Amino acid sequence: MTTSIYQLWLQELDSSMRAEDRHVLLLVDNASSHTEEGLTLTNVRVEKLPPNTTSKLQPLDQGIIYCVKRSVLNKKMIRALEVIDDGTDDNPYKSKHAPSGLY
Repeated sequence: MTTSIYQLWLQELDSSMRAEDRHVLLLVDNASSHTEEGLTLTNVRVEKLPPNTTSKLQPLDQGIIYCVKRSVLNKKMIRALEVIDDGTDDNPYKSKHAPSGLY
């Protein structure tokens, strides 16, 4: 997400909350795009979560982080087995380049 998209969405949220006469607290992580500079928000208060707390404060992200790590590890293992089966290299982990399609 870019800063401009975030700020546009934030302004629309503030406008919507103002129309409903509601005040809300929005908790965001420390992504560089999450900035409110130059915006005047009347009905949305934005607070940033402390750094490196995603897995503790956003438990739903734990599942995503786990799945990504497992996927990367799985692809590394498949690549290592391919290298061993092909007999092209003694050490399948010697290459410093990520296999194509790793991510």
